[in-house]
Amino acid sequence: MNPGKREISNYKRLTIQIVLFTIALLVYCAVSTSLFGKQVRAKAEKSFLQSVKASSSGLENEIGGKLYPVRASLHTAAGFISSDGANVPPEHYVDFLSKMNRNMATDCIFVFDTEGNITFHDGTAGKANDLPWFDEVLQGREVVDAYYVSLNNIAGEKFVISCPIWGKGKVTGAITAIMPVSLFAEAASHNRMEWNAGYILINRVGKVLAITGISVFSQDKVMFDNDTFKFKGNTTVESFTNEMEGGKSGGFYCTIGSKDYYVRYEPLKGDRWYLLSLVAEEHRNTQINSLVNIVEEQGMGFVIAFLIFVFLVVRAFLTELKSDSRSMSKLQNDAEKDLLTGVYNKLSTEKYIREYMEKGGSSGLFYIIDLDDFKKINDNYGHAFGDEVLKTVGKRLITEFRATDIIGRLGGDEFCVFLKDLANEEEKNVQIERMAKVFKDIYAGEHVKYNPTASIGGAEFPKYGKTFEEIYRAADSALYDVKRNGKNGIKIYERNG
Repeated sequence: MNPGKREISNYKRLTIQIVLFTIALLVYCAVSTSLFGKQVRAKAEKSFLQSVKASSSGLENEIGGKLYPVRASLHTAAGFISSDGANVPPEHYVDFLSKMNRNMATDCIFVFDTEGNITFHDGTAGKANDLPWFDEVLQGREVVDAYYVSLNNIAGEKFVISCPIWGKGKVTGAITAIMPVSLFAEAASHNRMEWNAGYILINRVGKVLAITGISVFSQDKVMFDNDTFKFKGNTTVESFTNEMEGGKSGGFYCTIGSKDYYVRYEPLKGDRWYLLSLVAEEHRNTQINSLVNIVEEQGMGFVIAFLIFVFLVVRAFLTELKSDSRSMSKLQNDAEKDLLTGVYNKLSTEKYIREYMEKGGSSGLFYIIDLDDFKKINDNYGHAFGDEVLKTVGKRLITEFRATDIIGRLGGDEFCVFLKDLANEEEKNVQIERMAKVFKDIYAGEHVKYNPTASIGGAEFPKYGKTFEEIYRAADSALYDVKRNGKNGIKIYERNG
């Protein structure tokens, strides 16, 4: 074959190869585009749902950040009042309540006794018998809800947090904070994205506590009893109620009036209220379709660019999510700690001890530590010095015992320590000796060096108690013997007979 024909044959062969390759590439691109379009739609929907979740979580964090510190402070104050042993409401707590009200920017704070006598933070008095939560909180249950309040020159829908005050095993009264519902709308305006229809705050039975951006429902009504509300898909009132009871978050689709919505739900801090973020289905579809149409119109070249964009968005989202996770972890840690001493607060202390017992913990020692004559410290040196003593004791307990041990403040001048996983009798005796020496060389104050003493009662787990209540009673019995014999000592409970 001459060179010219050979070149033509090679050219035809190369042309056919290029055509076949081009056809194969076009087929591959067509199939890939079709499959990629589905993937893009799925990713676009996922990205949208993540955006809704981020918006909802932002508002949930902001509302929880306003309400939970108030709730934690009320628990601390209830323990302080209880430990003081005064009848509720005591007049000498007015300054204390006034300072709490200023620091937390609440509408008002007040205490009331079992007869319904109120003492407000400004020193005025009133009656609590007609308050909707009066009976419930005196039965020993914390109330976290929203009510219409008309009390002491305050009127309107309000957030209410009311904690029982205990004394000698029974409820002697309650401390209550009233907060404006308007903080919900203010926080919502900071977190709403352009496609958010609105936000609704409900309690566990669906009662609307606060609402913004949507006018179908009214406050103080049960959302799911409204004829204009219907769940879509497999979600029912019962299944959603079960989700709320379990403190879970997620999403569902529903019809409200004549419109379809996607609803993201998140439990608020403290796990008593739920935040619903509503997005109209038309806005949802618009958001998703706009992303898909861009890919279909621009072709594979833009698909690659879009994938890079999605990668950057996801990476930025994960970075932000990691940052949010750290912030939440810090908020939770702060919420578990006693604000004054740095040890666990009463709620967290009981929770972690119960968890250890219920999950088959092998052995332990539980101590109740009661500072001797603490009221005299406050009377002689002032409450600020008394706080300094409590801080010093908390710091000593933290540094003296293991990181795995549970150290908490049960209220007032009463601390507790739960030593876990004691290997044998020798280790138990070592820990008893350590506890006996904790207060030997502890001093509080800068100008006045005060050496506090304590009465300590202990009990072995599970020998003298398999539940928190049992082990507490045993240690408390030993503590009583120490106090009866002159205080400033330690005793480990032994059952007679």
